Amino acid sequence: MADRSKQTLNIYKGDRLVASGEAGQTSVNVALPGGTTATDGEYQGTFKDTDGNESTKTDFPAFTVPADTVAEPKASVTTGATA
Repeated sequence: MADRSKQTLNIYKGDRLVASGEAGQTSVNVALPGGTTATDGEYQGTFKDTDGNESTKTDFPAFTVPADTVAEPKASVTTGATA
């Protein structure tokens, strides 16, 4: 497992950064309105180190937020995993 103590987790929707965690954390909350539906790869994650080096984007699987809630899913990225 890679040392994440000096890296931040970033979540993207396309090219737009939607959330960024604190250094050393391997999860980040993303608030989405109820009823949100995302397709495979619509949201992606990276890790970025203090020197500005950023990993390749990793696709998140499709999901739907229940209509009567506001979701704050914790996204995690595992490097080296294959689908």
